Amino acid sequence: MVPLAVLTPEAIDSVLDTLDTADRVLVVGNGLSGPLAMALVMRLNAAGRSVEYFADPIAQQIAAKQLGAGSALFVLSGSGASRPTLEVMNAAQESGARVIAVTSFARSAVAKLADVPLVMPPTEETFHDELIHTSRGALMLFLEELVDLFVERRGERGRIARQTAISMLGRAIAD
Repeated sequence: MVPLAVLTPEAIDSVLDTLDTADRVLVVGNGLSGPLAMALVMRLNAAGRSVEYFADPIAQQIAAKQLGAGSALFVLSGSGASRPTLEVMNAAQESGARVIAVTSFARSAVAKLADVPLVMPPTEETFHDELIHTSRGALMLFLEELVDLFVERRGERGRIARQTAISMLGRAIAD
């Protein structure tokens, strides 16, 4: 049984270790969680962690099936019930990859299937309310903090990567 909230220091530490040491990291989010996944990919790449992202669910499954031991799948699913996301998770686990999931519902299929579920309680009271008044704000704020912790964990490598990203962004902005 998955507890109501799984944001222990041990779980966060495990996720940070996996992000730092995995051979490959594939980030997946479908539906309303897709923009969160893209934002996480951009943030992790700017922090010096090369990650993969595919918008198409079939491409996600193909990539997940090829991850293998030593790699990780990082899933974002507010509802925790997206069929395409669950199929990608199964493919990753069959490959031997570690599966990390961020979701809003502790009793969801995504939380139950993940090796490391990180549960952020929804801002609405019920699953139905969450679907109607979809808010991924809490999940986005959590991901921002997770990336900051990742940069901090990487020490000088993290600071250099972040400074490089800021420098590149500065060059891209017109005077």
